[in-house]
Order: sequence, then structure tokens, then C-alpha cells
Amino acid sequence: DYRNEEFPVDKAQEEFTTGRGEKIKAVLVDMVHKTDGIWKCLVCQKPFKNKCMAMKHSEMHIEGVSISCEICKKSFRSSNSYQVHMSDYHNDGQEGMSYTCNICWKICKSKPALRMHNNRNHKQ
Repeated sequence: DYRNEEFPVDKAQEEFTTGRGEKIKAVLVDMVHKTDGIWKCLVCQKPFKNKCMAMKHSEMHIEGVSISCEICKKSFRSSNSYQVHMSDYHNDGQEGMSYTCNICWKICKSKPALRMHNNRNHKQ
């Protein structure tokens, strides 16, 4: 029980596996706690409205976590960062995907590039 003391990050390191199995989830559950309706990361005390966001955040505190993109080889410190990257840059795994502006039909290589294009050229 880590509610009244700092969470020992070394414990999380010992239990982490690079496979996306249950061990990481069990560790993350121990890294968050709900008090008075607010979820908190027990490593840095950052508050969250829900358990899911607290657990996504807490994953970044586990030293040695590195999730690599199979397509571009970029590394991420959390599964959430990896999932956002896959959605924004590889359309969830489809290499060579492009994103088209629905106003002027410009083709962009990523969702962030399309958002930037729209903000610069079609802001209303």
C-alpha cells in the first residue's frame, strides 16, 4: 500500500515487461490512488479526473520503458504516446498514408501537418 508514502519506482521496474501484458497494468494500478473523488499519481502527486488518465500518465515514471514504432523506429516512454504517434503519423499502422484537406485538397503527410495547414490557410 503506497497511499501514505512515495511510490518506489524500482518496484515498477522489476515488474515491467516489454510485452504488452498484464504485468504493466498491475504495476500501474498500484501507482495511482483515488482520494476524495480525485485520482492521483503516487509518484508525483499529479491529480486526474479519472483512473485511466492517471494510469496513462504514471507509465512515464517507469524507468526503462521504451516502446518502439515498428515503422519509423521512433521510441516512446508510454503506450499512450505511441498510440497517438501511430494515429497521427502512420494511420494506425498503414505506412505511406496521406491526409487530404477537405477545402483545397492539399495532401499532407500527417494529421499534425494537416492541422497546421488548416490553421494557416483556412482559419475562419
